[in-house]
Amino acid sequence: MISRDKSAQPIELTQSTGLEILANPYSPAPEVENECETKRASSAVIDGFEYPSLHRTILRWTVVCGIAAAPSFLLGWTLNSGNAMGMLAAILTFIGFYVGGDLISRHWPIRRNASVRRTLIFVYATRIVLSIIFPVGIYLDMATGIAMLNLMNLDGDQLRQPDSTFGAQLARFWLSYGMTFFHAILMNLILCVWGLICLPFFAIYTNSRNAK
Repeated sequence: MISRDKSAQPIELTQSTGLEILANPYSPAPEVENECETKRASSAVIDGFEYPSLHRTILRWTVVCGIAAAPSFLLGWTLNSGNAMGMLAAILTFIGFYVGGDLISRHWPIRRNASVRRTLIFVYATRIVLSIIFPVGIYLDMATGIAMLNLMNLDGDQLRQPDSTFGAQLARFWLSYGMTFFHAILMNLILCVWGLICLPFFAIYTNSRNAK
C-alpha cells in the first residue's frame, strides 16, 4: 500500500508540471489567444466577411471626407468670408452619414459583391486623387459650386454680405452649412454616376478572374 502511494507521486508531479507549462505567459497558446482577441477588437465579422471596427471606420471616413472636402472648404472660405463653423459642421454631418451607411450596409448582400466592392474603392480613390491634384480638384469643385449657387438661387452679393441678406449670425452659419451640405450632395451624385459607369467594367473584370 505504501509503495503504491509512492509510485503515484511522480504522476501527480507530472500533471502539475503540465499545468504550469500551460499557465506560463511565455508559452505560445496565450499569445495565439491574445492575437485573436486583438484581431476581433480591431474588426467585425459579418456573414464570414471581415469589416473594420467602429473606431477604424470613423477614422477612415474622416480621412476620406476631409481630403475630398478640402478644395470646397478653401473655396467656401474665400467666397463666404471665412465662416468655417458652418462648413465644418456640414462636413461632420456627412462623415456621420458615411459611417452610419457603412455600418448599416454591412448586412446587405450587395455589399459583399466583389464587383461592387472594387467599384466603391475605385470611385472614392478617384475622388481623393482629384482632390489632391491641383488645380483639378479646385476646378471640379468650382463647377459643382456654381451649379449649387444656381440651384440655391444665390448671387455674389448675398455671399459677400450674408448678414444683410439673412439678418443674423445664426442664419449666416446656416447659409454656410446649407451651401456646403448641398455641394456635397451634388458631388456624391457625380460619384454615383461615375460608379454606375465603372461598375460594368469591374463586373467583367471580376467574372474573368473567377473564370480562371
